[in-house]
Amino acid sequence: MGDKLAEAKELMKLGEKAMNKKNMFFKKSPDWETAADCFQKAAMIFRQPNVKQLPEAIAAFEKAAESHGKNGAHFYAASAMENAGNILRDMKAMAAAGKHYEQAAGFFLDSGKNDKAAELILKAAKTMADDDVDLAIKHYRRSIELYAEDEQQAIFIGDTWRQCLNLMVKHDKKEDALSFLDTMFPIFEMLGQAEYLHKAQLSAVILHLAKGDSVAAANARDSFREFAMSDEGEAASDLIDAFEEGNEEAIRRLVTTQTF
Repeated sequence: MGDKLAEAKELMKLGEKAMNKKNMFFKKSPDWETAADCFQKAAMIFRQPNVKQLPEAIAAFEKAAESHGKNGAHFYAASAMENAGNILRDMKAMAAAGKHYEQAAGFFLDSGKNDKAAELILKAAKTMADDDVDLAIKHYRRSIELYAEDEQQAIFIGDTWRQCLNLMVKHDKKEDALSFLDTMFPIFEMLGQAEYLHKAQLSAVILHLAKGDSVAAANARDSFREFAMSDEGEAASDLIDAFEEGNEEAIRRLVTTQTF
């Protein structure tokens, strides 16, 4: 461990030296490429199981990300920042990990990797859900927007919208959930994802019923085109009937047989 730790510390010194390099006129002229390489190598050593200096590894990855970013290597900056976030996540520092994932996503966007940016924003949402519900919801919605921009990436929306909706419902954000579903309907229609569309529409009906408003639930059901002919549409009608009849057993049975 001793030799490796000493090597990592020496690399950090070399990285700092490259960051503060001066030209022949004694003006600061950083060598960002060399700095990034030194910090990256140091971080990898600090992270090794036989060294395991995790705070130092995080700091080194952060400096590597900064140096890569200054050098215009945004993809590598994103990867370094994600590595720092992963360490923080494993240390159970969830809020800090989420912040690092946010920054990594920004670097991926700068590098034109929207799919990776969406993935990192989603990681931020999951990581921050227990600490900042509203920000987690914002990140879920942003990741969906990015996934929807690429038809090949749209397959990831299926799990993401359910996770976002479940988080809203868990924290009794029914109005926010209904507004969220309103934004999802056209996305599912645009992508031709009828199955998800019908499940989202049924979710809207259930949310209205959860608010005690069977009239709004019926109006929502009737406003959805082709919904009535789907299995979810039939379930929605049965749920509304059971609600108006006060048949709690039927409501429980109908809800538990649906897969969202």
